[in-house]
Amino acid sequence: MERQHERRRRRRPALSCLECRRRKIKCDRNDPCAHCVSAETPCTYNVHGSESILRPQHPRRDGSGVQTASTPSAAGHSPFAYAAQQSRIGRGGLETRLRRGPSPSRAEAAAAQNDSPDRVQRLEKSSASHPVDALAEIGREVLAPWSRLQDSQVILNKTRILRWSHWFGTVFSCYAAACGHGHGTSFQGAETEALVVEMGVLLQKCKTFDLSPPAREVADSMVTLYFQSFESTYRILHKSTFWAEYERYWSHPERVSNGLRLIILLVIGIGSGLHQRGDGNVGLGTNVHQWIFSIGGDLVWMSMGSLIHSAMQIGLHRDPTHLPAMPPLQAELRRRLWATVVEMTVQSSLDSAMPPRISLDEFDVEPPSNIDDDEMDGMEPDTTFQAHPRGTYTATSMQLLLLDSLPTRLRILQLLNCLNSQLSYMDVLALSSEMTDACHACSSFMKNHEHSGVTPFHRNLLDYLVRRFLIPLHCPFASKARTNPLFHYSLKASLDTALAIISPEPDPGFSRLMAIGGGLFREGFRYASAIISLELVTQVEAQRRDGTLHRNAQYRDFLKHAMRDMIALSSERIRQGETNIKGHMFLSMLMAQVEAMEADTPCDVELQIARSARDSLEFCHDLLRTRAGTASPDSRSASPGLDGGQDSEGYGLDLDMDIFFPEMHFS
Repeated sequence: MERQHERRRRRRPALSCLECRRRKIKCDRNDPCAHCVSAETPCTYNVHGSESILRPQHPRRDGSGVQTASTPSAAGHSPFAYAAQQSRIGRGGLETRLRRGPSPSRAEAAAAQNDSPDRVQRLEKSSASHPVDALAEIGREVLAPWSRLQDSQVILNKTRILRWSHWFGTVFSCYAAACGHGHGTSFQGAETEALVVEMGVLLQKCKTFDLSPPAREVADSMVTLYFQSFESTYRILHKSTFWAEYERYWSHPERVSNGLRLIILLVIGIGSGLHQRGDGNVGLGTNVHQWIFSIGGDLVWMSMGSLIHSAMQIGLHRDPTHLPAMPPLQAELRRRLWATVVEMTVQSSLDSAMPPRISLDEFDVEPPSNIDDDEMDGMEPDTTFQAHPRGTYTATSMQLLLLDSLPTRLRILQLLNCLNSQLSYMDVLALSSEMTDACHACSSFMKNHEHSGVTPFHRNLLDYLVRRFLIPLHCPFASKARTNPLFHYSLKASLDTALAIISPEPDPGFSRLMAIGGGLFREGFRYASAIISLELVTQVEAQRRDGTLHRNAQYRDFLKHAMRDMIALSSERIRQGETNIKGHMFLSMLMAQVEAMEADTPCDVELQIARSARDSLEFCHDLLRTRAGTASPDSRSASPGLDGGQDSEGYGLDLDMDIFFPEMHFS
């Protein structure tokens, strides 16, 4: 009789809802879950029960459908198979260490910080026997809200969403009023309203679109700068061939094809980002600036889809050894070009928060050979060249270093952006470790070859292209670290990355690139601004609550110094051609809020924020007016008409604050 009444006890409680357990389907463990919502049935959980369902040990798949178990896959035949395998091994090793590391009591304490009471109780029970599983469950719980659509709407966001607006309550209300989205009274003054309207007019006056090339001397220096900087990572052109065609263009410009003309104009435009221009050349600089931004940086992901398709149609995704015989120079250029296309694809996917349009099992191209361009000049079609060892520095070394971290970065994008991806916190820690190792490998290689032609610009650019993947990887968990100490490492990693982005190695060329660059350079600056701003505001609030605000100010002073650097960089970006003034205004408002909180005058916080916003608007207005007044007459006459407050390039008045306040739909 006792056995009849004795229920089978299991070590872990069931985490699925009762209805999904009855129907024997997978539950997403939300409250209510998706299946119960679609079936219009009550969704209940047996919190204190001891029943549990056994999970089948199926190999987990990422968002792209690529199997990530230990069994070999199609990706094993790609040139990056070894790196991908090392990524999986690294994750397994980290999981083993985590299983040995945290004690049950710490896991229980971490689980107790979860937002949902029911969820907490279930995780507390499971963490006693499987602390790593509890860690993974918490990670998936954090990511769940990020993957849901709000209000049944699909909105094309300009960047990945960082839902931290609850930390900036006063700034949020003042900012919304300034932009015309709020109902407050702080920014309803007639003078400020007139100032905003006048700035909207200036935004259009500052827009120029003149595609005439500069003088030959200026163009030569811009092309030289391009080959000394960007061509080192994005290998597209063969230097000797391009210079020959460049000379032909200037000798007989009327005889060259439109394709060659556009290539030369694009190289001049990209190189202009590092060209030092005097005050008398502001009009020319404004014209050249438009060559880069004319396509719209926020739409680059869609353009990359067409580029990937075109590259695959002409067979760039197949290694030349599988194609009809071709000269070794042509084969090498195809490998370089494909590596460049893939690199641009992953960077655009990160900025747009959209899935990458390529995976490792969709191409079999070998990495480019470690060889300099001049070593391939004059080679016979039937000869082969001998590549240098990887430890030797050549003009292709930086591209090869980027390819080394490509499998890890692709997996980060797939887990963050693809549908139905299962990203646990252990995945985040493992991928973060691999990215940190990649940054260290790049830094060590570049440092060892300082006397081989490596410049600070090369080191900064390579580090930026790799390191910036860490912020989106840690962002979902960093935002929860304030209430769940388990995720404190994500907060630290995000902050360290943000500080590294805004504090590169001193170099005039790279500093100028960060001041005038759009696309991935603008996105990196915005992410760093969000991370550092959040840390400063929450640090001041935490010290104010525990009574240590006036005891230790060193860390706050360090963060405020970083904030002032970002405000200065924002000012320089406006001075160099950007028409988005909201970033400067927002950072100024945050600094005013922090200073008012430090002065312990709560009643003056809103006044200080409003005053700083007004000062920022006046400052930016003067910059825009100066730029509009110094534009060349030809540029002003060639300026096209723009409709509304947002221009065709996406640099209008209502741009670029979705990263802070996504629920306001400022896009």
